[in-house]
Amino acid sequence: MVRNFRPFGVLLAIPVIGYVALGLVASKQERDWHQALAQAVKDVQVDRLNIYDLHVACSDPSLAPKLDDVCSPFSNVATIRTVALWAGAASLLFPLLVMLAGAVCKANRNLLLRIFAPGLYISNIVVSVLVVVQAAVLMGTVYYGESALLGRIHYGYILLFGFAALAGAFYIVKATFGIVSKAKTIVVGHSLTINEHPHLWQFVKDLAKTTGAEAPHNLVVGLTPNFFVTEADVQCLDGELTGRTMYMSAPLCRILTSEQLSGVIAHELGHFRGADTKFSLKFYPIYRGAVDSLQAVAQAAAHSERGAIALIPAIYMLAFFLECFSGAENRISREREIAADAVAAEAAGEANIATALVKIVAFTGLWDHLTSVMHE
Repeated sequence: MVRNFRPFGVLLAIPVIGYVALGLVASKQERDWHQALAQAVKDVQVDRLNIYDLHVACSDPSLAPKLDDVCSPFSNVATIRTVALWAGAASLLFPLLVMLAGAVCKANRNLLLRIFAPGLYISNIVVSVLVVVQAAVLMGTVYYGESALLGRIHYGYILLFGFAALAGAFYIVKATFGIVSKAKTIVVGHSLTINEHPHLWQFVKDLAKTTGAEAPHNLVVGLTPNFFVTEADVQCLDGELTGRTMYMSAPLCRILTSEQLSGVIAHELGHFRGADTKFSLKFYPIYRGAVDSLQAVAQAAAHSERGAIALIPAIYMLAFFLECFSGAENRISREREIAADAVAAEAAGEANIATALVKIVAFTGLWDHLTSVMHE
């Protein structure tokens, strides 16, 4: 629960600190004004001088021009406080909307696909604006706060906050424009043609017919202990493949019986039948774009250590956006895996798919150690 509300605290930190600090500055400006007024008009009672509060005097068209040296800073502080208030409201409301959208999408992956992409663009734009606005609040707070309360101003920090915020906003916008690219998977493996491996192709096609799924256009075999299907472009040792591709692990095929292999392949074909690969083809390039946006802002913060404070809200906001929607995606993925297991059980029997999964898990656990030994 505390973790869920942490982004709100980070996003609200600068607006709240700015609003409170500038409130203290405004109070000091009022006190200084009254002291100066009391010294200038000594024969007037103090309670009568109270009607000439600074905000009243600066609102008077006949007095404001004459008091520009006093009214201009006072007006600027009031404006920045108002901006801080609106920035705080936006920083509170927007994460709530993101949280609500992520919760709604957990039940429907088509809704997730429709909301995630435009939501990501909107989120990046809002975060970019908030970065600049909160940086402006921070700069104004440092400028007027130090001037009024400390009697000195660190212009270097102010410029650093400004440059860091502009750099962060630039990287977010840049990542946003390049957010969707063609999905591509790189595998170390060979493509198996129908002419060279007719029996394996017929084996897969028969299972596709049994499960009611579309057969793959390409079969790729490699050493990595994994089976998967994709509709993204696949770059393998024989070139680039398009369409539906199934990757098969040669070591796993060797340790599985024909019935167990049938269950594993039927599971993967179940993803074709459930249109999971089409969903992945559309969703994951956008999701990867969101990750790229987050990494871009993090890199901007790393290059400006002291100015990174202006980018912390952006980092938390983008991470929070991904967390909300990744929860929806994880739940949908689990449901689709269970559905694919059901397809495998129908095609090969529950015992065969269960035994195959045990073998795969046991073998996969040794793969990192094996590759490390081979490397040495």
